[in-house]
Amino acid sequence: SFRPWDQALQMRTRSSGDHMLTSFARRRKLVRSFVHSRFFDILMGLVITVNAIMLGVEQTYALQGQPTAMLNKVEEVILCVYLSELALRFFAEGYHCLLCHWVKFDLFLALVGVANVWMFKLVQ
Repeated sequence: SFRPWDQALQMRTRSSGDHMLTSFARRRKLVRSFVHSRFFDILMGLVITVNAIMLGVEQTYALQGQPTAMLNKVEEVILCVYLSELALRFFAEGYHCLLCHWVKFDLFLALVGVANVWMFKLVQ
């Protein structure tokens, strides 16, 4: 499949004799292949599943008046995983990753998560 950012990256790599750009391009290509791999999709699917389960458990505990501090820490770790996924996608493809609507949706959810997990807690 054709991705416009691939062609742009190849042209920049070919036209420049700069070794650092070539090294950067190789790292970017490696990260891109990882981000587009089946393994990465399965891994992120598992993280999403664990997150959904944890949200349900956290709500159950909260309704029963049980402490949720440990579950809140797990939620923070999962948010860090989501932010890392976005960072990898932006490194691999640059802002062109926003051409994919799923990445836009992930970015929106991550920003809402940051607001919920970290920003609103500062206000309280």
